[in-house]
Amino acid sequence: MNFKPTGMAFPCDLSLVSLKNLVNSDLVYNGTSLILHRHGYTCKFPTDGLQCNMNTKLSLQTFLKDAEITDVRETTLTHMYDKTELKPDADFKVPPMELKTFKFFSYSFL
Repeated sequence: MNFKPTGMAFPCDLSLVSLKNLVNSDLVYNGTSLILHRHGYTCKFPTDGLQCNMNTKLSLQTFLKDAEITDVRETTLTHMYDKTELKPDADFKVPPMELKTFKFFSYSFL
């Protein structure tokens, strides 16, 4: 059995740190958390061996192809504070050596 939750291949320098459902104290679904990390490289790193595009723009809708995503927000790592509100198909970039944290609601993950 094959399981392909993503609609695209990840860029070679991007890692999925966490993808999990969030629940409140009554164990009721309170959104889904997605944390991504882009690696950084020094000038000494041999980039001639990398065969991928490190400037790829992503969108949650492209990344999670079968999810019905609504209400996307970039948040702080703890999900306590919202930074910006996004559309599910809006492109975003993760700068080198940084984390991006998103909270979204999806009926597919219930």
